Amino acid sequence: MQKIKNVSKTERRRNVWLDFARCCGVVFVGLYLIALLNQWGPLSLDKNVSLFEDNVRIEVPSLASSYSSHPISTDASDQFPKTLVIYFPQYHRDPVNDKNWGDNFTDWVSLRDTPKSNRLGQVIPRPLLDATVIGNDLPPPLGYYDLTDKKPREIQGTLAKKYGIDGFIYHHYWFYDESNPGPTLARPLERMLQDGQPDIPFMLNW
Repeated sequence: MQKIKNVSKTERRRNVWLDFARCCGVVFVGLYLIALLNQWGPLSLDKNVSLFEDNVRIEVPSLASSYSSHPISTDASDQFPKTLVIYFPQYHRDPVNDKNWGDNFTDWVSLRDTPKSNRLGQVIPRPLLDATVIGNDLPPPLGYYDLTDKKPREIQGTLAKKYGIDGFIYHHYWFYDESNPGPTLARPLERMLQDGQPDIPFMLNW
């Protein structure tokens, strides 16, 4: 039977400090990489493309030119993290949803079917329908909007800029469905690429 090695109190302390030093090193390297990525600048996606074509261009600055093409900004506003919001595209009709959940299914259907409050008694929010609720300095409420329509997307961009949102993160699906190959729930993103609304920086998440 193998003997278990007795570890002295001094050795245990030394091991704890070594683990702490390793953690500090990992954090330092992570912060250093974040600083480099911030200096190189974000990826840019050409807006004049279709998701069904092969000419999507992603421009990534080279490491050699990163310091000259993206100098460190002296503007204090550029030193803060960007505020991005998840843009969920379920709010429009889609063939895959029609097939799996019934005609005209969107997440608005799920919301309408929920009770007015949850089990803790907290009110479950609904879209605003009355313009007097939000005052005269804002666009009219969106209600149960359809994201394939330009107007609600334009209003969303206006509201985002008013409240300091720097960009949208489009949640992008690609379900495998033989009857409907290709992107799923992608029409809001395609419409945005066509008409430019909401007019705000964006990225994809999937």
